[in-house]
Amino acid sequence: YFQKLSNDILGVRSWFLVAMRWKIGSALWFSILLWKKLLKLSEVLILPEATPNSDPSWFGFPITLKESTDTNRKTLMEYLDQNKIGTRLLFAGNVTRQPYFESEHYRIAGNLDSTNTVMNNTFWIGVYPGLDQDMLDYVVEQLELYFGVGF
Repeated sequence: YFQKLSNDILGVRSWFLVAMRWKIGSALWFSILLWKKLLKLSEVLILPEATPNSDPSWFGFPITLKESTDTNRKTLMEYLDQNKIGTRLLFAGNVTRQPYFESEHYRIAGNLDSTNTVMNNTFWIGVYPGLDQDMLDYVVEQLELYFGVGF
């Protein structure tokens, strides 16, 4: 009886998880899973956080290397690419460093430290419905290997 009851509960739980994944969208679901798994790398990575009262559409998972990290974005992205993990640069950051702005007159309010960090240290990994749990685990494992964490 207890075996049947626990199977029924597991069946309901599995159905609930599938329904929730469908409801919130695979990309968001994978972003949440990836975020939770990467928390152990928070000494070297800045992970994304949704702003209060927002409902972002996560098509990519932005990752930022902390300034104190002893590696750089280019080297990490090359490592991930060699291990068949696709990455992209984030089109954001300090636009005043773009060639267009060389001859333009503009005003800057405050410092641009955060935008420089995004420009130099941020990239993203795609999250889409074609990914599965094993693929996400592989991404996390490769990042842990790169940073020497968890071994």
